[in-house]
Amino acid sequence: MIAGKWMGIEPTELMLNALWSDAQTIAPQIIEWRRYFHKYPSISGQEGPTAQKVLEILTSMGVEALIVPGQNAVVGRIYGIGGGKIAGLRADMDALPIQETSGREYGSTIPGVMHACGHDAHTAILLGVAKLLMKRRDSFCGEARLLFEPMEETNGGAQPMVDAGHLDGVSAVFALHMQPSLQLGQLWTRAGAMSGSSNEVHLTISGRSCHGAYPERGVDAIVLAAQVIMAAQTLISRRVSALDSVVLSLGMINGGSAPNILAESVTIRGTLRTLNDDTRKRTLMELGRLANGICQAHGGRCDVDVIQGYHSVECAPEWVERLNELAGTIGVEPLVKPTPSLGVDSFGDFTAVAPGLYYDLGCVTEKDAAQIHTPLFDIDERCLPIGAYLQAGLALRHIG
Repeated sequence: MIAGKWMGIEPTELMLNALWSDAQTIAPQIIEWRRYFHKYPSISGQEGPTAQKVLEILTSMGVEALIVPGQNAVVGRIYGIGGGKIAGLRADMDALPIQETSGREYGSTIPGVMHACGHDAHTAILLGVAKLLMKRRDSFCGEARLLFEPMEETNGGAQPMVDAGHLDGVSAVFALHMQPSLQLGQLWTRAGAMSGSSNEVHLTISGRSCHGAYPERGVDAIVLAAQVIMAAQTLISRRVSALDSVVLSLGMINGGSAPNILAESVTIRGTLRTLNDDTRKRTLMELGRLANGICQAHGGRCDVDVIQGYHSVECAPEWVERLNELAGTIGVEPLVKPTPSLGVDSFGDFTAVAPGLYYDLGCVTEKDAAQIHTPLFDIDERCLPIGAYLQAGLALRHIG
């Protein structure tokens, strides 16, 4: 892209024309908010200051908003002139444990903490959406529900928001993400799976300890663990279709107390990533059956604990089409993401409740721009009014 390619293009509908004009008018305010959050980041799990600032800004606009009790989540509600559909709009708020090295004037003031994934931009964009929709609340029915999510980078704040009832009644939900692999004025999404589901897997293998000189008297948990690890990889290659996408990564192993003693127990920890729920459930079931079978065959035991991660992010085809139409009204180039990612996003816990859309928004002009989760990551702030226009436009298309 191309600076100016999208500038000045007139939408074909009067409402969208006015929406885009207003998004450009409030761009300086969105930029100011984004720089504030970048300068004062809140690390995942400690988003209290950010949540308070978001609440302050929303209430100053007249938005009905609250900080969710027991969480650092913020929920805002913008009501139209009557009953109708509810559109959910998500922005994640948390920063990463990364030391910023860019030296920019609005750089992080918190040592070792940085918005290196664009969540400062997401938060500022959703505040911009609130401003755009508050101006129009006399011209639409229904409700726009603003979902400011904490802990996306760690435990995920989406599911606790769902459990607390803040997705109740929502019939479509939308989120965007900064994407430095795309140029300013581009976006991409895809119908179906956009990113994967995740589960953390804990295997506890129990044997029987004995002196290393007399292995026949014990059951070596380390040998059992080695067999389980190798068999687990075979499980993926031989029990899952080659046309499906599954990644099992076992990243931690711990066991044993001395070099000359057979280990009593070994713990293995890893993650399973898939693109659909049926594959996830089937693979976890077979992993438990396989691990137990191997260990029992040699006189041991394996206990399997599965910690639920995020659901896969699913994009409804009709919303992909509507996003692409909206993008075209301002000259933004809509692309199809060629493949889903087995990276995860807690937004999947929202799309498991309501159909919706997740898309990546181009945010740089350099071909070799720093990627997310790196100390030099930054954005071209001209993407901010684009994001506010698209998110507000999606909400209005749903409820308006």
